Amino acid sequence: MGGQAAPRKDRRSCPAAQDQHGCRAWRQIGPVREFARGRRGTCFRAVAVGGGGIGLAFTLTITAGPADIDELGHVNNAVWVRWIQDLATAHWRAVAPADQIAAYVWVVTRHEIDYRGNVSVGETVTGKTWVPGKPYGARFDRHVRFTGADGKVKVEAVTTWALIDRATGRLLRVRDEIAGPFLEG
Repeated sequence: MGGQAAPRKDRRSCPAAQDQHGCRAWRQIGPVREFARGRRGTCFRAVAVGGGGIGLAFTLTITAGPADIDELGHVNNAVWVRWIQDLATAHWRAVAPADQIAAYVWVVTRHEIDYRGNVSVGETVTGKTWVPGKPYGARFDRHVRFTGADGKVKVEAVTTWALIDRATGRLLRVRDEIAGPFLEG
């Protein structure tokens, strides 16, 4: 037992940084549009941005209000889920044509969330969401990352959304004209 550690050249090298779905890090290109809205003590400010290789990203700045805080003094996990939904909904409303917004609704079929840090009342996070690839049938994955003012990632998530026809309540295949505004060229 024991002994020396393997020489550096014999150690396994680390693969390029990527998430569990094989997506690499993104980079911000620049602002596309802005709007403001507020709700339930939480302040929202949104800016859509393009991201190299990850589809068109959308950002939303959120300030935690007193109603968002749990008994431990930080944003409650259920609030993060609400913010993920708010971010996705704001992205849809920012890029989709009015006729599509009226005809379709997105519903979550799955959330996979990693909590990496805490946010207290009055602190601001920037939520960023993007669709990394083409849809599969009626669904597509959406990636979400919330970063604090300190630059550290607080929450990361991959959520799966399904497209539903408002008139019939049935799942619909995500056609290219619906997915197009979320994806790069």
